[in-house]
Amino acid sequence: LRSLANTSNFCATVIVMQYIEELIDWLRVLSETLPVWAFVLVGTVVEEVVSIIPSSLIMVVAGTLLYTQEKSILVIIFVVLIATLAKTMFAVVFYQLAAFFEDRLSPKFLKWVGYDREIVRTRVAHFSKGKRDDIVMLLLRVLPVLPSLPVSLACGFLKLDYKTYVWTSFVGFGFKNAAQLLIGYYGLEIIAWIG
Repeated sequence: LRSLANTSNFCATVIVMQYIEELIDWLRVLSETLPVWAFVLVGTVVEEVVSIIPSSLIMVVAGTLLYTQEKSILVIIFVVLIATLAKTMFAVVFYQLAAFFEDRLSPKFLKWVGYDREIVRTRVAHFSKGKRDDIVMLLLRVLPVLPSLPVSLACGFLKLDYKTYVWTSFVGFGFKNAAQLLIGYYGLEIIAWIG
């Protein structure tokens, strides 16, 4: 029975890895056929929805493409802005979905697992006050190792202050997108300088 479970886990892993490879190949084709801004728009949406692909993939590739195309700083800022707006819009959609389902599920189903809406609301209200908490939320958005989808769903489910959620998401995504794009942009220059 244990070997059957190990075999099914292995098969599931292989299927997921094949899916990821196909997705990355599709993104590679998009990067070669679309303008950089359109690739970033589509890629950040895919990255937001399919949070198992590496989060820096789209912006680092975009930075490399912008470098090879010798684009100006205005184009770089435009691409970062498009990526930031797309990620923020999808983060807001996931926030709203989680908030909607929390409203529908908590009175009926979640009470059976010990979920108390009032206790959670009290704790979230405490979290939503103060600059230190805003910094924590910014860090959650800036860190590239943390997928944004679980953060969006958790914030929506817990009903984190909406204004705080939106501005920290936008600013955090902006910093992360700019840093990743610049790594891709200047990475080739650094490699050429070293080599």
